[in-house]
Amino acid sequence: MALHAALRTRLDQTIEVWPYAGTNLAGGKLFSSSAAVMYMAREEAKQHEVVDPQGKRVLARGRIFVGPTSTGGAPSVSVTDRLFPPGSTTPLPLLAVETLRDRVGVHHQVVSHG
Repeated sequence: MALHAALRTRLDQTIEVWPYAGTNLAGGKLFSSSAAVMYMAREEAKQHEVVDPQGKRVLARGRIFVGPTSTGGAPSVSVTDRLFPPGSTTPLPLLAVETLRDRVGVHHQVVSHG
């Protein structure tokens, strides 16, 4: 995954993502902390309107530009995952994920959060 140098220098933060692993017997969401992935990222506090997974238009409080992993793997964040912003132990409520591609494959993602 080749990122343009200008984008790479802007991804000056790190986020941690715990992939969604299913539900427990009570219907609660389960996440895999043992499969956590660290991504290069940049958080931006910018309110904007998005369509949430239920198809409703909602106001997002911010967005995170997600680049590759430290080993160069493409980002694969989903709204069902648990995402921890830079320097925080509290996950963000994810509202929408936009995946941007180039001719090689996934380039980066934009994650909108509440």
